[in-house]
Amino acid sequence: MITGEHKDLYFDLAQGVYQAGGAQVTCPESGLPSTLWYSIGGLFSRMGPTAVQTWLTDQGIAAVASTKGLHTVVEYADPASARKMADLLRALSAPGREAATRLEEALVTRDVTATVDSIGLDTVRATVVSIEGASAAALAAALDAHRLVGDGAALAQHTGQHQFGKGLQAVLSVTVGSQVKVETVPDCRHAESELVLSLTVKQAEALTRRLT
Repeated sequence: MITGEHKDLYFDLAQGVYQAGGAQVTCPESGLPSTLWYSIGGLFSRMGPTAVQTWLTDQGIAAVASTKGLHTVVEYADPASARKMADLLRALSAPGREAATRLEEALVTRDVTATVDSIGLDTVRATVVSIEGASAAALAAALDAHRLVGDGAALAQHTGQHQFGKGLQAVLSVTVGSQVKVETVPDCRHAESELVLSLTVKQAEALTRRLT
């Protein structure tokens, strides 16, 4: 049984039971709720069966779906975990099967970075997050809500979409040394921008304190 608890979201993947904000949602067929609201440090996201986000728990990998449809780039340091995730995705839904195929193709070609639509996978007991916001404060809130857990020795890397405003692309890079670099490009082709996180447990906590 895969169970986990993250902020106000509780899930039991085996039973297909989710509880968010005191309301329980059950989807026995796929193990995923059709819609689900959850809180990320005061930020809200709507979730449904068109994309997948994951949690790595003590018992295994748990997944929930997200309607955001974000394009996510994840560096997989552990091919075995990535293949396990592909197997899980294939069992979830048609979008999951397509995503699993792309993930496996990336593994076959031995790309260090696997580019997969709408997938988040983390092999170091961290939460892969997709957030919305317009400031460093929003990032800080998300980092605080998704505080990394573990021994702090491994490096979690995640590239996701971040909304900074109309016609403005901002690439926020958190380097291994916890240096923060923000570049803005006006009139970009995409409303979203890339949020790049490369940080250890201690660095995530230090960055959160620095930005708040």
